[in-house]
Amino acid sequence: MKKKIILFLLILLLSIKVYGNQEASEHFRRGVNFYYLNRLNEALETFKQALALQPNNIKYRFYLGKTLFKLKDYKQAIKELEPCLSLKEEANEVMTFLANAYFQVGDYNNAAKLYTIISKRRPDDFEAQLILGRINFESEPSNIQLAQRHFEQALKLEPRNSKPYYFIGRILMRENKFQEAIDYFNRAISFEITNAEYYYWRGNAYYAQMDFYSETEDGWRSYYDFRKAIELGYDPAQANFMFANTCLYRGLYYIEINRANESVELLKTAISHYRRVLANRFDASNAYNNMGLALLALNNVQEAVTAFKKAVEIEPTFAIFHNNLGDAYYRLGNFKDAITEWQLALELDPDPENKRTSLFGDRRPIREKIRDAERRR
Repeated sequence: MKKKIILFLLILLLSIKVYGNQEASEHFRRGVNFYYLNRLNEALETFKQALALQPNNIKYRFYLGKTLFKLKDYKQAIKELEPCLSLKEEANEVMTFLANAYFQVGDYNNAAKLYTIISKRRPDDFEAQLILGRINFESEPSNIQLAQRHFEQALKLEPRNSKPYYFIGRILMRENKFQEAIDYFNRAISFEITNAEYYYWRGNAYYAQMDFYSETEDGWRSYYDFRKAIELGYDPAQANFMFANTCLYRGLYYIEINRANESVELLKTAISHYRRVLANRFDASNAYNNMGLALLALNNVQEAVTAFKKAVEIEPTFAIFHNNLGDAYYRLGNFKDAITEWQLALELDPDPENKRTSLFGDRRPIREKIRDAERRR
């Protein structure tokens, strides 16, 4: 009798196990269908159900990891994918997903290890070369020479892909080779004309050459690139700040060459875009300072004082902010406060050669401005 009971229980357990395996397999099959229909949330839940029934099934876990990756839950994807490196048939795919997940969370060491293996196994893998380039470019400290070699190899593999051109352009920017960088950004844009980031960085290359001093309008290219980057949705604070800067400096340049009437709209545009920056980044001290310069150039002196004071409140150890605030006080005839701000500027930047600290406006050495203000008190 006991033997019959034991046999019955074994048969029952075996039946439950077989049924559980079949149910898990059915969940997995449905999950795969959801995955390739791009119904990722449904795939996620279905793969979880399959794993609840068969927690040691590595293939189920791999698909769960892939799904999490596509849902951009990279940290959880890593947890699910790491045990899947034991898979043989899918080994390369597992390694690629896991390496990319490491890269996405900023774990560059593990990402580099896996992508190095991938690149050795598949020397013609464009993505491996590109990401190895990015890892070496973005790491602290960066390895620019190695990054460039990887980007150049990626370029050989896919000469019509925009990304290697873009990153080589970024490397040239770091080396202050601005015209060469522009040439690479031009190629990147020729292959991907709606990429806002490319216009933003080409604009920076033009701006770094101080193109706002160009004698002709055609030579002032940063204006068009920053405006295009804004239109295409690049980081609103950063793009608006640089667009405002190029308008500001062009406007100040017009004042310097006796074309003040042409500066007014540019300075107003700069102020408008600095305000856009400050609407999202309340601690953008440079935006307050540069807006103050534009207001001062438009003779809105009291508003300029307010802007410079805000910049000083946020970054009280920047000599240039104190200097500019001193200039605004001086314009108001408030010589006492002007002297105080200029003295603070000198404490922060002693300037032993007595050079000016202002790029625009009152260019006299600070000590000379202090002596003048003391005479006027």
